[in-house]
Amino acid sequence: MSDNSPLVGDEKLAGSDVCASAPGPSGGGERAGKELTNRSLTDYFRCDEALARFKLAEGISGPHGYFRFGEDTICYGQLSTGRVARSLQQPLPEAAASIETNGAALIFPFDPSQVVENLRREHYVPTLVHGRERVLSHEWARHVYYFVRDVLPTPVRRSLQRAYFSDWKTRPFPAWPVDFTVDTIHEKTLLLSMRAAGLERAPFIWFWPEGAPSCLILTHDVETAVGRDSSSDLMDLDDAYGFKASFQVVPEKRYEVSSSYVQEISSRGFEFNVHDLNHDGRLYLQREEFQRLWEYTSPAWAGKFLHEWTGRVMRSRLEPMKKIARTLCSHRELLLNYFRAKRGLSSGVVEGLNNKAKLTMRKSYGFRTFRVIEVALYHALAKLPEPNVAHRFF
Repeated sequence: MSDNSPLVGDEKLAGSDVCASAPGPSGGGERAGKELTNRSLTDYFRCDEALARFKLAEGISGPHGYFRFGEDTICYGQLSTGRVARSLQQPLPEAAASIETNGAALIFPFDPSQVVENLRREHYVPTLVHGRERVLSHEWARHVYYFVRDVLPTPVRRSLQRAYFSDWKTRPFPAWPVDFTVDTIHEKTLLLSMRAAGLERAPFIWFWPEGAPSCLILTHDVETAVGRDSSSDLMDLDDAYGFKASFQVVPEKRYEVSSSYVQEISSRGFEFNVHDLNHDGRLYLQREEFQRLWEYTSPAWAGKFLHEWTGRVMRSRLEPMKKIARTLCSHRELLLNYFRAKRGLSSGVVEGLNNKAKLTMRKSYGFRTFRVIEVALYHALAKLPEPNVAHRFF
């Protein structure tokens, strides 16, 4: 790190939310009292690990819910007090006042890494669904919308979209259109660590190259053939300002996508992406797309496919598929073990044994002793010779 690295003081820091592959909600009771490293903080700031050491208070367990980390920050996770709000309409307990210091180590009443991952993986979503959204999120509602979508005039579609998002700006959490909760949690955690260590300034690696204050992701949705035919002019306009954008196309039914069109976008340094096959909201409901994962033999390529597939799903509006993506992300390393073992090991045998064991016990309608259960399971699972006469169980 160079001597002119940015320094963190009491001022608010600039940053940007990122996506990481890490476990979802989990309790911290088994780690209470132990000194831990906040990997989320070191990954975010690339700061000295000494500033990311902390301990968890005893009793972090119970249901997940909402609480405050300062007046302006709403978190979702578990508290050592066990008292969390189940919805944003309830009074939110304040966690900042319960943070203690033990020397230079902070003792948190919540697990900061867990809270950050809950936010990144949107584990709070089921508790936020309002009555109107609960109706509109049903599969039949999407079927109706996409069935009539092509015949609806653009102004009507825009009006429906505005009506759907009408109350988003008034919601306290997450903030619309950009939520900075993850950034704020990291900033507050680092400042608390600095104060506990008696530091006023600390070096860290800046987020963007050459001291840039922010980054911009520019995308163009190519909805119709008119948009496709205007792509060259749009690339000229982007180049005039030094931008390189991503073109999101709909390649199946709306218009033809030729190889020359794809080549032009790629050769000029722009990115070509599939926005949706038919723009009918069902792209990620196709089972065949995910089944491609099992065709890989390299753990690296399998991990890349899994990362890209879950990333696309998390950017979609299909909540059932986003739930599956969160589960896959939380078990990512276990899934990749299958490829690391060169696809030679499978849990199918274990699952089969478990199923036969449950079936054996269910058929018996109960056993009086464990020894009888053991004998029955040996006969069912180990294929021992069956006696000529029926067993007599006592």
